[in-house]
Amino acid sequence: MKSLFDCGDLVVLNHDDYHELDEGCVGVVVGHHDQSDLIINVQFPYSPVWGFPQEELTPLAQYVKEKKCTQ
Repeated sequence: MKSLFDCGDLVVLNHDDYHELDEGCVGVVVGHHDQSDLIINVQFPYSPVWGFPQEELTPLAQYVKEKKCTQ
């Protein structure tokens, strides 16, 4: 399976199962994990780089569009 994200993409975290990160946090993709393109390294403001499975992230443009359509 190919990664859905490239370096520089803005992404939103889909849930709040992580310590110090809430659902809806916006970050920037800074790379892929050394062992898998499906683990996405994301930099959030004021946080270290975190690695996430790609299904836990949504492109920012898609997230904003979904929120507008459901509100």
